[in-house]
Amino acid sequence: MPYSGAQPTVDPQVARAGLLDPVGGHISIVQRLPKSTWSESRWGARLGGIVARDYTVSTWFFRTYPEQPTPLITSPSFLELPSKKTLIDDRGNRVPVCNGLGAGGTGIGHTPAGRPCTFAHPSVTELFRRLESVFGLAATWYSPLVGGVIRSEAEYFLNEDAFIPHMNLNPQAQVPGTGVVNHIPQADYLRWTLGYDRFLFFRPLNPSNSFVLVTSWNGQWNVSASSRLDFRNPLVKPGKTVTGPAGQQQPDTNWEDQKVIEHFFQIALQTDYVHGKLEPRIVSILDPSGIYGFQVGATYRLRDYLLFNPSFLSVAGSRRTGLATFRDRDQFQLRLTYLLN
Repeated sequence: MPYSGAQPTVDPQVARAGLLDPVGGHISIVQRLPKSTWSESRWGARLGGIVARDYTVSTWFFRTYPEQPTPLITSPSFLELPSKKTLIDDRGNRVPVCNGLGAGGTGIGHTPAGRPCTFAHPSVTELFRRLESVFGLAATWYSPLVGGVIRSEAEYFLNEDAFIPHMNLNPQAQVPGTGVVNHIPQADYLRWTLGYDRFLFFRPLNPSNSFVLVTSWNGQWNVSASSRLDFRNPLVKPGKTVTGPAGQQQPDTNWEDQKVIEHFFQIALQTDYVHGKLEPRIVSILDPSGIYGFQVGATYRLRDYLLFNPSFLSVAGSRRTGLATFRDRDQFQLRLTYLLN
């Protein structure tokens, strides 16, 4: 995405104005929606049962859309699409009216509010979500050896849309005559979860009720990654740029790395006080690559129908990806819930 690495919230049109404005370009980020046809439907099937009296096992297959869209700078160049123009003001926002333009919509006019405006060629980045196939297998059982429940799950994602900067977002695709055409590469991913849950007592902290411990190890392996295919996350490293001063493609290493194997640990601890009225909870997420999340909160039942929930969330990380995308967004929240019974 064309957001500045040092200022992730800067408007992309402002960030690219020095390059595109002289040639009448306007950055447009659009989302491509699936067609309303049966072939674009999500569907799946699951088979489950009990094996050897103790193991709850299931397997499944389904077709679905990924949660995160994949960006693509479209071709041909916006300079080669003279008939498709967008009416914008000097901030890059679309406007319905621009007074004072020359014949054929040329020159610079002004909006009813007095802002400069003109027609510009759209430089389009599309956000794609396309169907993918998922094969899965899961098993859950109680283990007397560790005194808790073991959860396991593995899923294979076939032909998932992926991101390699010089393939998805090569700005040279917008330069006439280069012959560069962007496309979306695909990759296979193996994702897994291994969890351990149990009840435990710690009388010094809670003499009356047990603690609920929920833990999991979550990860993914990019099966398609190789020395030739260097997959990345679609987020720019702080201080890096995505294009040169004349629109040159920058190294793929300017984007946050997607490691061949990514994994993190999640730990949650919860208990009850005051006869179940107060439920404090602590959740932590630990990524060995340098990403950390921590949330502490509580739910207090003022009445059977009225719940009060304060919480604090803190995120830190040496990489600006995954959970650490929001590493500068620590948050304190107060929530009041009214239940209609």
